[in-house]
Amino acid sequence: MLPSIEHERHQHAVGHGFFHTASVMFPDTGQTFEYVYDCGAKKTRKRLLPKIDEYVDSLEDQGIDLLVISHLHADHVSGLDRLLLHKSVDTVVLPYLDPFEKILLAAEQIYKSTDTASTISFTLEPEKWFRERGVGRVVIMTPKKADDDGILKTDLSGAPNHRWEVIKALSEEDVTVGGQQNAQSIYHGVPLVISSGRIPKWEFKFFCWRADFFWKTIKSEIAEVFGMTADDIESYANGKWMIDQLKSKTTRAKLVDCYISFTTTGLNWTSLCMRSGPARADFRCFHKYFYGAGPAKNTGEFSYCRNAAWLATGDAELSEAAILSDFLRHYDDHPHYNLACMSLAHHGSKRNHSMGALRRLNPRLLYATCPPNSTKHPDPNVEQQILKWLGQPVLRIDEESTNELHEWVHVYQ
Repeated sequence: MLPSIEHERHQHAVGHGFFHTASVMFPDTGQTFEYVYDCGAKKTRKRLLPKIDEYVDSLEDQGIDLLVISHLHADHVSGLDRLLLHKSVDTVVLPYLDPFEKILLAAEQIYKSTDTASTISFTLEPEKWFRERGVGRVVIMTPKKADDDGILKTDLSGAPNHRWEVIKALSEEDVTVGGQQNAQSIYHGVPLVISSGRIPKWEFKFFCWRADFFWKTIKSEIAEVFGMTADDIESYANGKWMIDQLKSKTTRAKLVDCYISFTTTGLNWTSLCMRSGPARADFRCFHKYFYGAGPAKNTGEFSYCRNAAWLATGDAELSEAAILSDFLRHYDDHPHYNLACMSLAHHGSKRNHSMGALRRLNPRLLYATCPPNSTKHPDPNVEQQILKWLGQPVLRIDEESTNELHEWVHVYQ
């Protein structure tokens, strides 16, 4: 019996960063869907660029259907220019960032002297940045949805406005909801799906948590830098306005002071999580994985199971009770199958870790992308907790090519 879906995914060894590539293949139509989640690393030139080139070569004439960016830190986006230079991208998905977060991220770049014209433009006007590089559509995932008056309101219940939005149709019977606009906002409770004959086959479900309570404490201080009220910046500021403001040395210096005063609370406020897996409940699958070499080699095969999905957590701070509660409620919509694999948030740091999330979601494999021989990422205590609970170690995806994780999933429906 031939599988109805053949899926393979690869976590590339780029050290402290994240570069995940995958394909979803449909044997009955011969169509393939390519997607990428994050494309960055601290050692961009030495570790990341060769992996991007290998991936680009493997695609041959195939383009990238979906590129997902968890957040705008350099170790998750530093390879985007290289990737977009060689491959076309149909749709990019970004988390919603309000003007204050964009401003503070720009201040971080100024503080770290990484504020080139391109990086500032990317941070303050990401939609425009992607469109200028030929991306067909930019989608902003937001934890807010519109009420009857079209006003965005917070709603983290997980109930979507409509059931799904088709991102690729395998059949002419399908209709793309929302059309092919250059930029659009979608409530994060609405999955993007690959569909055939109006039947969803594969889905991507996102989670974007917005720390409104945190921003309330710092908006006024950032607004003072510009001599405006927080409400004025919220309604008036756009990318061009912010870029113009940053031409002032005085403004830049004041923003750096703001950044320094807030670094104790970290800069992982917004991070877009994504679950990729079958869209329907009536399936069984074959799951195979391969990791490492020598004594660290870890392989497995599982037949007639429901462990097909993969969950990426970006740098989400799952140790925060409010974030964890919304995250679990959001992803508690598919009781019919377990996760095959899950990345540890923020490279396995203690600050972002939650055993409660792992117990509820019950992944078969857990891994962390990290520098070699790091004693911080993943955190040793986190590793010990997971080893005791899962019965196998966290897979370390570092800079060694032998320490990449490769998975194959065949879905039968």
